[in-house]
Parts: sequence; C-alpha cells; structure tokens
Amino acid sequence: MLMRHKIKAEWYIAAGQVVLALCLLVCLIRIPHYFFSFDQGGVSNFGTEPATRWLFTLGFAGATLSTVLGDLMLPRSIRYRRQLRAGLYSLAGLYLAVLFSTFSYKVSNQLRDLHQYTAISLFLGMLTLACWLRVKLATDPPIRRAFIMFCWAFAAGTVTVLGLAYILFDAEVVCGAAFGYLLVRGVSVLQDNPTKAGSAPEAIKH
Repeated sequence: MLMRHKIKAEWYIAAGQVVLALCLLVCLIRIPHYFFSFDQGGVSNFGTEPATRWLFTLGFAGATLSTVLGDLMLPRSIRYRRQLRAGLYSLAGLYLAVLFSTFSYKVSNQLRDLHQYTAISLFLGMLTLACWLRVKLATDPPIRRAFIMFCWAFAAGTVTVLGLAYILFDAEVVCGAAFGYLLVRGVSVLQDNPTKAGSAPEAIKH
C-alpha cells in the first residue's frame, strides 16, 4: 500500500510539472518573440494569444489537477504531511488563480494589476515552499543545487519587477524549471525517508 501511494504522489506531481513545461515549450516554438525580444514579457502572454491560449490553459490546468491529485495520494506515513499538504494545496490554488487572471488582464489596468499581484503571489508561494523543502531536506545535494538555481532566477525576476532589467520571461522559465525539480525531488525524498527525512545525511538517498 505504501509503494502504491508513493508512486502515485510522486509521479502525479512530476506529470503536472512536465505537462506545464511541454505546453510552454510548444507555446514558445509557436510564438518565439517573447524569448528573443529585449523588453521581455512573462509567460502569461501566451494565455492571451489565440494561437497559444489553449496550450497555456492545458499546462496550468494540468499542473493544478496533478498537484491536487499528488496531494491526495500522499501516504499517511510521510513526515511533515500536514505542512506539505498545505503547501501543495496552496500551490494548486495559485496556479488556478494565475490561469483565470491571465485571460482578461489586457482588458483594463485594474485587471492587469490583479494579474500581476496574482503572479507575484504564485512566485512568493513557490519561494516559501522551496525554502521549506530546503530547510527540511538540508542534507540532500540535489535539493541544494535546485534551490540555488531557483534563488538566482527568482532574484532575476525581482530585478525585472523593480524595473532594473527586462529578463522576466527567462527568469520565469528557469525559476519554474528549478522549482518543479525541487518539488518532485522533495516529495520523493520525504516519501523514501518517512521517519528520518531532514534529520541525518545518511537518511537521504542520492
């Protein structure tokens, strides 16, 4: 029973991250100028373009659904289960909020501001969950490396928000990829080490 839950929780979350990444990759192939332009927009622009709106929707809806399913399949023996479930549910809710706020954010300044606040909330939620996993799994080298990459990308995104540079698209892509790996790795390690995770280096499987 534990193996069944372990596989479902870990792979549901991984599947959602892969679907999101693939959908955004196809969006980029269809409309590449967001990546190559000097004044980059964020990935949300794909949600407003007729050619990529359905892919953007599929990616974020898939990530939302798989995160919820992964949360539901977490085994009872996993350590920090309550905190992890709260983090995953919050993440799923923020994915959904960003998705719905994207479609109309170019209609008015008020809707644009709402979308920006929602997107910022998503990345702050990702930062919180990433920091939590980094602290709880401090002895795991892949977690450390993914966290460093995430922080660099998050800093780049912050610089863009402050108007000091224009690399929002690149920052979002790297930040999302690093976070996706960190999240899947974190859930996997916590499930593999239900009683020792985060407490001793020898408890982590590399």
